[in-house]
Amino acid sequence: MQKKILVTLPHASPNIFFPRAGVSKFVTEKQKEDDDYFHLRVILTHTNFSDLGWRPYAWWYLNEAGILTKQSLFSRNKKKKHYIIASQPPLLLNKQSYPHFLEKGIQLAQYTNNLALSYIVLQAWQEQLSGFSLANRTLYVPLDTLILLMQTLAKQQPKEHPWLLNLLIHAQSRAFSDHQLEYIHQWENAYVYDNYTNISLLFLLAPTAIVGGAKMQRYWSHIVDNITSFNEKITIPCPIPQCVVFPQRQEYLLPYLPNPGTLYQLQKADIEYSLAMAISEHQLYTMPL
Repeated sequence: MQKKILVTLPHASPNIFFPRAGVSKFVTEKQKEDDDYFHLRVILTHTNFSDLGWRPYAWWYLNEAGILTKQSLFSRNKKKKHYIIASQPPLLLNKQSYPHFLEKGIQLAQYTNNLALSYIVLQAWQEQLSGFSLANRTLYVPLDTLILLMQTLAKQQPKEHPWLLNLLIHAQSRAFSDHQLEYIHQWENAYVYDNYTNISLLFLLAPTAIVGGAKMQRYWSHIVDNITSFNEKITIPCPIPQCVVFPQRQEYLLPYLPNPGTLYQLQKADIEYSLAMAISEHQLYTMPL
């Protein structure tokens, strides 16, 4: 039987803050109900250091004594706060005292080619360790890798995927320039496209659904209308998946709330609870370290 693919779209960051951590857990619960579900995590590697939703410029976790620890990874000064994570070198091991369960993930993250890939390794390590994603049923793919594949298909097989070439030609294209993204006119050289195009490219994978929040739901109709207009002009249409909005009330996260001492530290630091912290407090070890 053909697998049913559920796609999620997190930003590259060492932090997996709640309630965003619940998106992967939501899909995992769906997979437990249906063995045919496969989880595709398409990671946005063009995240910059101004992203306050994922705060990729620093990493917060609880040390072995339960003290909230902030490891600053990059400057957010005016000149550098818009730097793209993928333009930075990979994570380097330092003498910081990490919780023991993070050490292997940190070691693996140093073998990547850039910081965005380091962050993907750290995300995967935390989610696999805690059971927030399922081993052998979850694949982590950088968005830029997927885009490169789609560019290749559009150039080499335009007749097989006519809507794809049309989509890319009309997209807003961006590429690296001095660690940041700037608009260019050549779709073939783009590192990333506009948000609508980035999501539309996932349709070629024929996913069952793309899972997102209320923000995605607001612009989903625009994406569908755009693809529908392409489909009306061609004989080989692009499949259109569902948009699944994960619930605002995520009861499945209730077992992973912070204890009072941690909550006090979080409120004082004005930072959210994260999956790394939950692993520390709730001993979420579903695989050997």
